[in-house]
Amino acid sequence: MSRPALIVIGPSGVGKSSIFTRLRREGTIEIVPTWTTRPMRHDETPDDSDHVFCTEAEFEERMATHFFMETARPFGLDARYGLPHLSMVTRSGRIQVLMARASVMRLVPQHLENYVVYQVEAPFGRVREHLALRARRDGPQGSRLADFRRELTAGRRYARRIIDNTGPLHEVLKRVRNYLGEDFAEWLAASA
Repeated sequence: MSRPALIVIGPSGVGKSSIFTRLRREGTIEIVPTWTTRPMRHDETPDDSDHVFCTEAEFEERMATHFFMETARPFGLDARYGLPHLSMVTRSGRIQVLMARASVMRLVPQHLENYVVYQVEAPFGRVREHLALRARRDGPQGSRLADFRRELTAGRRYARRIIDNTGPLHEVLKRVRNYLGEDFAEWLAASA
């Protein structure tokens, strides 16, 4: 059985990192970090992020070795992002999670044969406030809200599970743990 991956999608600011960083800390999952040339935010550290922060030169070196499945320069920002090939990262006995955008989902079947997609969603007003606060603390956020509704709609075409991130975090985490138990039960049993 090929190792399944979990791809987590959803617009900026819906809480993907908040949910899945917590699950990573518990040891439930392994986040395969996205590489980026953007600066760290005020609340990020290299050891506790879903990104590897690098220079343009380091990014170029990784591109030259075909380390990335795909690269992008989203939101009208100068920063670049790269999704590494799963074969290029350490494999633990945990579920591997890639954080992505709905716009790259059309490319995923070219790189992965076994995956499940979850989309995290939150109300537009809450996301707008969250991103405004982030911009005040960390600088320009580009056009992250411009395609919010379109991205939600596109993501629903791919998602096996929709994670409604409007309740208390402990309740959201409980639902996600249940989804993981159902969707990855066969693989988790085989790898135990």
